[in-house]
Amino acid sequence: MEKKNKKQFKNNKKYTESSVLSEIINDPKGRKVLEDYNIPCLSCPFASLEIDKLRLGDICKAYKLDLNGILKKLNEEKDSKRKKE
Repeated sequence: MEKKNKKQFKNNKKYTESSVLSEIINDPKGRKVLEDYNIPCLSCPFASLEIDKLRLGDICKAYKLDLNGILKKLNEEKDSKRKKE
């Protein structure tokens, strides 16, 4: 039961600029949002080597992407998924 509670807590956490790419792409809806925003790291072979270290805020800054828009969409998708559970 303890494991389930930890998992639920993690699922309730909102994405932030500090969220790592691996956390986001583990959720199919999160991955789709990143694809919609053309995050280049998803297809980069070098990124796969450091996927647990790449932070969304750093990626957006490096590629001049709309961090606020991406976070809004990611968290909307996460909220809608949570409501269905």
